[in-house]
Amino acid sequence: LPAGDGSLFQPKQLFWNGDCTRRCRCFRRNLIQCDPRHCKSDEECALRNGVRGCFSTRSSFCLAAGGGVFRTFDGAFLRFPANCAFVLSTICQKLPDFSFQLIINFDKWSSPNLTIISPVYFYINEEQILISDRNTVKVNGSLVSIPFVTGLSTKIFSQEGFLVIDSGPDIQIRYNGFNVIKITIGERLQNKVCGLCGNFNGDRTDDYATLRGKPAVSSVVLAQSWKTNGMQK
Repeated sequence: LPAGDGSLFQPKQLFWNGDCTRRCRCFRRNLIQCDPRHCKSDEECALRNGVRGCFSTRSSFCLAAGGGVFRTFDGAFLRFPANCAFVLSTICQKLPDFSFQLIINFDKWSSPNLTIISPVYFYINEEQILISDRNTVKVNGSLVSIPFVTGLSTKIFSQEGFLVIDSGPDIQIRYNGFNVIKITIGERLQNKVCGLCGNFNGDRTDDYATLRGKPAVSSVVLAQSWKTNGMQK
């Protein structure tokens, strides 16, 4: 049955109207029955992958700090001596329209027991963003001035002492240019990511998983699994 916007629906199929104020069902002979509905407080009316509906706006964040301290998307904490580059988070279950990988490097500071986070490597879809500090950013190898919008509409700007990389509802990164980085991802990426930040499935007990998806017997084993040279995708 036609939906008025070129979409076709099968008999008994449910669909939302344009502003998600009615939930409708197709019947035979071009008969459509609709009931008043609305999105929940933590949902938005949107068109995703060609389907109109109410989609969750919930998100979660992962935090990494100098000294090798981490908080995963699901709220687990870990700490280990960090002095090289690690995959903080990446896509593990492919999406048709989105991919990313965030790699951070821990470097020694003036005190032997302290480390800073620099540089930061962020790969999103076909773009590469290299951050050395809050004021030094390269996009696809070229130095850019902040604020900046990439060819794929990723926004890079400064806000309240942080460099912000904003790719819409899916992912946002905040980096203080020294020893704190925070990555926030949207509901669409739930259970589709992996790395030191975990899998964002709501269960903090399974966050200590290696690159092969196996439980890590220690934080050192976990760290070794996600160790990288920093320049790979």
